[in-house]
Amino acid sequence: MASGRLVTMIAAAAFSLLPYACTPVSGYERFIREGNAEGGVYSFAVPFGDSLATYSISFFTRVDTPRSKVLEDAVRLDVTWTSPSGKTAGETVYMDASKEVETYRSGVAPGETGDWKIEVRVQDAPPGFRGLGIISRQDGTR
Repeated sequence: MASGRLVTMIAAAAFSLLPYACTPVSGYERFIREGNAEGGVYSFAVPFGDSLATYSISFFTRVDTPRSKVLEDAVRLDVTWTSPSGKTAGETVYMDASKEVETYRSGVAPGETGDWKIEVRVQDAPPGFRGLGIISRQDGTR
């Protein structure tokens, strides 16, 4: 009798988790090694699937030098965004390479849904720089 209750409890617990298994992924993460950047450009296809959502975008890197010895100057990133319809916009930002993850933008509300191409050219990477990654997370809705 006790084993029957245990099976029922396990089935109920598994059934209660089913809606979470069907929930679409609300984030994207990718790392590109230094040698795999095409022409020195790190290219990411970041999905923005919810037109009412806002997103946070962060960059991360790996540096094979003790973080305390990383150059004190920030690393220059030339960032170009291309929308699914082909419109582009660019800007230059600076990343503190001594941090593992640095927020680039928060509250991003894309004007179009679909995969946006975010291309990043790293200028004057510090010694031991091993590549660049991007993290996109859905914050909420607007």
